[in-house]
Amino acid sequence: MSSAIELYEALTQVPDERTRAPLIPAAVERLEERYPHLPDPAAQGQVRKTELRIKREIESVRADLKTEIERVKNDLLT
Repeated sequence: MSSAIELYEALTQVPDERTRAPLIPAAVERLEERYPHLPDPAAQGQVRKTELRIKREIESVRADLKTEIERVKNDLLT
């Protein structure tokens, strides 16, 4: 498979997911072999941005949980 069109054709012509599943990783592997000099896009700040977003979400959930725990404690004491 040397092009995106061939990959598309292979993906659409296989009869089931079990046959289709290995095609995509194989295509990515061939791409990495063909262009080893290309930088990993995840290593260029995307991971850091995702990490910061997840940290913000965790802090938000933590604050919500703390508020809910306090509410339940107050409900139990009254």
